[in-house]
Amino acid sequence: MATETIATLILMGTFFLLIFLGNHIIFSIGISTAVTLLYLGVPIQTVAQQAVKGLNSFSLMAVPFFLFLGGIMAAGKITDKLVKLAK
Repeated sequence: MATETIATLILMGTFFLLIFLGNHIIFSIGISTAVTLLYLGVPIQTVAQQAVKGLNSFSLMAVPFFLFLGGIMAAGKITDKLVKLAK
């Protein structure tokens, strides 16, 4: 079998095994990915660089700030005033 096929089987196999053992999905994804990366011999530094590169996006950063601002507006009762103004 090709290396990619074996890596895919390891990834899916460990993921579903961990799910069936009762782990949370987020831990199952992380552990199965780590096991597959160890099998493929990918350097940890490369994984960290790609993760930081993926998080360096303005639109991705806007989502938590949008939710934070919504919480502040709800706590300050500004949303009620905006809805009243819209009506």
